[in-house]
Amino acid sequence: MEEILSASFTNSYYFQAEPPSHLLEMSQISQGSWSEVEGMSSGLFSIMNIGTQTMQPKRPAGHPEIEFEEWDTRSVNFLFGNVNRAISDGVCGAPIVDIESGGVSGFFHLSDGVFAYSAVLDDLVAEG
Repeated sequence: MEEILSASFTNSYYFQAEPPSHLLEMSQISQGSWSEVEGMSSGLFSIMNIGTQTMQPKRPAGHPEIEFEEWDTRSVNFLFGNVNRAISDGVCGAPIVDIESGGVSGFFHLSDGVFAYSAVLDDLVAEG
């Protein structure tokens, strides 16, 4: 316990979660699979993947509609634990780590306190 109390937070140190090991494509994430997200001030909470959401890319208000070539695909997860808006803001950008493989399925981005959304990482994985 003393080691944790005296440790300063860095991106290479995790308090409760397993460190991430690699990036995952969306096809490698099973519906119903469990992941963890950890923030320095929020602690650890669990999320369950419930599927994907594919939609037309959003345009800023007042801008005309334009043709698009790719759909905006996001992973949708159900949150478990003490997660409110302030806590969600505190973990924005934290890796979503699959508890079985240690792979990162995305980075925590948007949450309404019940559901969390994150961009899929297929393009990053493809680029190596």
